Amino acid sequence: MASKYACRCGEIVRTNLTEGHGLHLLVAERLLELSDSQIAEGVDPLLDRITRESSVVAVCCKCARLAIIDNDHNIKLYEPAPAS
Repeated sequence: MASKYACRCGEIVRTNLTEGHGLHLLVAERLLELSDSQIAEGVDPLLDRITRESSVVAVCCKCARLAIIDNDHNIKLYEPAPAS
């Protein structure tokens, strides 16, 4: 995955999980449905799998657009709803 993208507003948004950019993981429920053998393996393999297979969620600090970035670095941008 590339480590940044340019938001529509022009801001550069960093996407590297290990550099403290306030990112989140979007975890699919299927990743949390564990068999008894997976539970017995412990937490480390589970955390590795969640990190490897989850999308990254980033929020632009300039315009607050939310980006969901998959493992192929496809980016879906969502704009915040206007305040009422």
